[in-house]
Amino acid sequence: MKAIARILIILIAAVIISSIGLANKLDVNINGFSIDEETTMNIERGTTIPIDIFLTTDEDLENVVIFAIIGGYEHGIISEESEAYDLDDGDTKKFHLDLKLPEDMDPGVYELKIEVFADGKTIDIFETKIRVVQIRHYLEAEAIVSPKHIEAGGEISAVVVLKNMGSETEFTPEIMVRVPQLKITSLAVLPDIEPDGVVQKTFSILIPEDAKEGEYSVLFEIEYDEGYKTERIEKTIYVEGEKEEKDSEEEIEEDIISVQSGIELSAGEESSFLMSITNLGKEERSYQIKIVGTQLWAESWTDPNFISIRPGETKKIVGYIRPYQDAEEKVYQFSVEFISDGKIIEKKVVAKVEGEKSGFLNGGELTGSFIGFKKNENGFSLKAKITFIVLIALAIITAIFVGYRKLIEIEESEEPKKMYY
Repeated sequence: MKAIARILIILIAAVIISSIGLANKLDVNINGFSIDEETTMNIERGTTIPIDIFLTTDEDLENVVIFAIIGGYEHGIISEESEAYDLDDGDTKKFHLDLKLPEDMDPGVYELKIEVFADGKTIDIFETKIRVVQIRHYLEAEAIVSPKHIEAGGEISAVVVLKNMGSETEFTPEIMVRVPQLKITSLAVLPDIEPDGVVQKTFSILIPEDAKEGEYSVLFEIEYDEGYKTERIEKTIYVEGEKEEKDSEEEIEEDIISVQSGIELSAGEESSFLMSITNLGKEERSYQIKIVGTQLWAESWTDPNFISIRPGETKKIVGYIRPYQDAEEKVYQFSVEFISDGKIIEKKVVAKVEGEKSGFLNGGELTGSFIGFKKNENGFSLKAKITFIVLIALAIITAIFVGYRKLIEIEESEEPKKMYY
């Protein structure tokens, strides 16, 4: 009889565990760390919070959308929402949200709410807190170029404004202004900038009288924090000047220059693409190869960056692109310049950048901690339902235990009494 009671208890416990396991489940990761409702993470203002939400369903759901909301910002609510998905019972879906914190956000503790909607109704809410802290080293940079349309031989003014949004003094930041196509470079060392301080620097750039007509990039590089940080800005000007000589251009164009036209990249990861040059002329020709137009979102270089090609010879070049970790996910366009005898052949390349590759499986198990759910609009909250199930199970176990004790007492009362003489 004891064995039967034990078996019943084990079966009931298994039913309870399986019932609980079928409930909707949320795991929330911030910056790759699993968090719960008691966690308070430090986040630097002005940065983007990567949030991964893993939702495991216990029913079929349609039009599932997840919102991330931060309240308490003086200029409005900070929020981001996911795309809508239909999920089947038992599915596990990863939702990724990037929540940008304003650079002027006051340091302090803020509430972060993750709200799950299905068919326009709230089904789950997860709340935690974040502590917004002031970044130690950060210069907010702005550049203005005027005029943007100028004749060759004229002068443009480039104004750079730096504001120290960090908590530390920035000592002697450096600004470099370049017009690569015209081989113009100007460097300035600025005075120290206290927290919340502003410094302005004006550069005068003279455009050569023999500059060819066309668009030119004006690149600004601001280096600070002892060279560990760099801010980059790119502006464009149009120069009215001499037209390109068609005959010289056609002479170079007789060479066959091939460049891979489209590549896919991942943030923070190095990728390569192929190029080749075939010399169809009668004399040896030298080329300098440069990648331009990636300064704001990626590092780039070629191997080699200078080659000599004999008549009839073909040589290959490898281009390398490494998007910055915080590069925006979108399609970019950059150029590869092939320079020979002072003439430039430009080839366009399209690059699609995706975010950092990351998985959410660890040893075959979903990472993160179980997050309790709060009340929803569908009646009883999930915790209430689970509690109700557990109470019923406890009542059944108690009944079995009491019945078992009664049965033992009956068996003992029916045993014949022993007589002693």
